[in-house]
Amino acid sequence: MTPTEEQTVSDEATKQPDGTVLNLTIDNPETIYANLAVITATAEEVVINLAVNVNPPAAGGELNVAVTNRVIMSYSSAKRLAMALGNVIRRYEDAGGIIPVAPQAAAPVTPEDEARDDADYDA
Repeated sequence: MTPTEEQTVSDEATKQPDGTVLNLTIDNPETIYANLAVITATAEEVVINLAVNVNPPAAGGELNVAVTNRVIMSYSSAKRLAMALGNVIRRYEDAGGIIPVAPQAAAPVTPEDEARDDADYDA
């Protein structure tokens, strides 16, 4: 099936906890690749900034990465996403072994970041 063909998904993986079946129509969606996600939050929403990091991780250095896409979700939607991702990864690891995660240095938090985050919660 080519990416431009319409696909309908209706299987156990899309069955909701209340028994409702979610039918997804996928008609030429935009596809992106991201190997970096920076997650922040406000009082009402979770914000996931996605980017492609082409630089190898380096401790103590500066890393400039441009955000290519942003996903904004309610907390309940973010929790469902986290649970679904956890299930997918668990099944993958059950079949193929543990996925190694290389430690990466977290981006330093600047005073400007903290002030912005505090302002988000006050809004």
